[in-house]
Amino acid sequence: MPSHVLAVLSVYPELACRSGPFQVPVSREGIYKELLCVGKASTLQFAADVLTDVAALFPGRYIHVGGDEAVFDAWQESEHVRAFAGHAGLRNLGPDILEAWFCAVGKILKELGKQPIMWDDHFENRPWCTRLCPNAEEDWIVQAWKMQPPVGDGMAADPTFPFRSISSSMKVAYLDYPLASIDFNRTLEMLPSTGPRMLGGCATMWTEDTVPNAVGAKVYPRYLGIAERLWGGIVDARHPRALDEDLLTAAKAHCSPQGLLSTDLGFACGRFEPMESIRSPVFKNATISSSMEAFSPAFSEDRAIDTSDESYFWAVAPKAGDYMDVTFRAEDSQHHGLVKGNDASFSAKWLRRLTIKTGSKDRPGDQLLKGMTKVMQWSQDPATGKRERSWVALCSFDRGICDAPHNVLANGPISSIRILVLQDQEKWMTMPAVLAARLQWKEPRAGRGSCKVARSM
Repeated sequence: MPSHVLAVLSVYPELACRSGPFQVPVSREGIYKELLCVGKASTLQFAADVLTDVAALFPGRYIHVGGDEAVFDAWQESEHVRAFAGHAGLRNLGPDILEAWFCAVGKILKELGKQPIMWDDHFENRPWCTRLCPNAEEDWIVQAWKMQPPVGDGMAADPTFPFRSISSSMKVAYLDYPLASIDFNRTLEMLPSTGPRMLGGCATMWTEDTVPNAVGAKVYPRYLGIAERLWGGIVDARHPRALDEDLLTAAKAHCSPQGLLSTDLGFACGRFEPMESIRSPVFKNATISSSMEAFSPAFSEDRAIDTSDESYFWAVAPKAGDYMDVTFRAEDSQHHGLVKGNDASFSAKWLRRLTIKTGSKDRPGDQLLKGMTKVMQWSQDPATGKRERSWVALCSFDRGICDAPHNVLANGPISSIRILVLQDQEKWMTMPAVLAARLQWKEPRAGRGSCKVARSM
């Protein structure tokens, strides 16, 4: 609360700032913008009722109240929230309102003998709040997943951060993230404690983007490395050092077919590190660029044209107008389809197949929601017989896939491929493959011309 509440609003639409109805989506579609309407008295009463029930069910001292990924649009448009802010003397309808919400929820929990834990999103903007909740530094506990200043540096918490904290950096402890982002070795870089106010650490496995039978392989062996760090600790995880052989040996024993993970839990471990991948032969000399932001260098656009079916380009929330360009370059002067003249550095290839896939095995829902593919194609002018180059629309994305029609590919060789984003999306996008199969020429016999079809992926 107050975000991630579509399930609540689908049953109690009156708690929203906007009119309903609201539906719980079948699969995750990005960051949801609906919030509990803080300006309504019924909202706080609902929170009190829920927290009272939760406190009665669980004897522990702490209750997590959420607070991550709150998009303030609904509050900024709400008369209820504006009235609440005016009455409370608050100057903005974003961080000020969220601070007030946490303060009210914290008071409810304190009366129940509990302490709140909340995500660290709010603390990036908290220095600009008009009015801070009194005693918050002693009453609140922050679970740090983003770890942006002043909370931390993305990997570890800042020792000067005044709140008691739990380390859950998405860069080392989010096990729903792919192996190329966090492998077994990288989990050993987790730094669970940087000061007396760091309570410990927590690894997370969010399953909404993972098929059930893949959960075990994403958790293990990476969780074994994280557990080692949370229990054993290290002096400085970012200082270069040799791999702990004892830990590696133990982890591989657990992951063996005779190990406890398999025999007792039925889990099959994933790999300890990513497989090395190489360029697809079709794109051997191609250049590739993109205006989309890659999550990290391990997920650069080059991953979309390699030979691995597990690596991919991972784009953060593509925007309308974003693109990816793949341009063929000349391999040698004898290459069939070489563009002559001023464009001699470019190559044009005859393709019999071109398919762009978004949504990976481990994140099948991270698809391009609305996009298209164009190609720079050389086609023959019926009037003059000359070949001219122009952009040609090939296909639109349907359920994450853009499959070029064969008859259009047959019109001429292609020198560039452009993948276009047609609308903003908050959901991230994975692109595991730009698959191409080409016509591979062979030297004709005297007085005859021929070609053979070969598939290159």
